[in-house]
Amino acid sequence: AMMWPKRRAMIIIEFNRGTLEIQGDAAELAPVAGHLKWDERSDCYRSEARHYGTIALTLHRLKTPYEDRARDFSPQEFVAQGECPPRPQQAQAIDDWMGARRNGGVVLPTGAGKSLVARRAILRVQRETLIRVPTIDHMRQWYEQLSEVFGITIGLLGGGEKDIQPITVST
Repeated sequence: AMMWPKRRAMIIIEFNRGTLEIQGDAAELAPVAGHLKWDERSDCYRSEARHYGTIALTLHRLKTPYEDRARDFSPQEFVAQGECPPRPQQAQAIDDWMGARRNGGVVLPTGAGKSLVARRAILRVQRETLIRVPTIDHMRQWYEQLSEVFGITIGLLGGGEKDIQPITVST
């Protein structure tokens, strides 16, 4: 009897309107199942886009083949102008965030330098960035400081604005 090679199911990761759509075998996706939900409407798994890095790196580390159609970001060359150096706790926060695979949050009181930590994180990763804020006032504040520090056009999404740029602030 002739033996046919076993066809390996390919995992496909796509980005669609703010979420990841992931097609593939449930067994092969088991290591990232905590980030996935089955979507019957589109007949695939879904994940929040923020889990892209964790999912892709996990599959890569396990040598699980996948086709990455979501990887539509490019390295940037952001440069800060007139930025003060971070205080020790700010530098530690950035290092801890990088060590946690760029995942987590910074909780500091008002005026303790969360914005500087965020700007430094942008400089470290050199990737397109979306900053989510709770109010239109915060959006304007972030827009002004990012425009001044990076000297580039900053995007705005919310409050009637819909301008997506390499760095965008959204409500």
